[in-house]
Amino acid sequence: MKLEFDGQADAAYLRLNDSPIIESEEVAPGIVYDFDDRENVVGIEIMRVSQKTPDRIKELNFPLNSEYSSQLKAVFGLLEAIA
Repeated sequence: MKLEFDGQADAAYLRLNDSPIIESEEVAPGIVYDFDDRENVVGIEIMRVSQKTPDRIKELNFPLNSEYSSQLKAVFGLLEAIA
């Protein structure tokens, strides 16, 4: 798992593996999933990060195992603390 944050673009990108991205879909306002050829989620883009509170992130049903999901939610808690 690799997490990138672009403060200038106000976006975060979580890449789950190196599979080629075949399709992308905005599944909620400002949340885009990238899919591989088997329709597995391989990346998640979160736009307007500064407008999303950790509580809002916790409400999202990310297609991740519990370890990845917990790590992602912890990162957004840290981002809020330094914003």
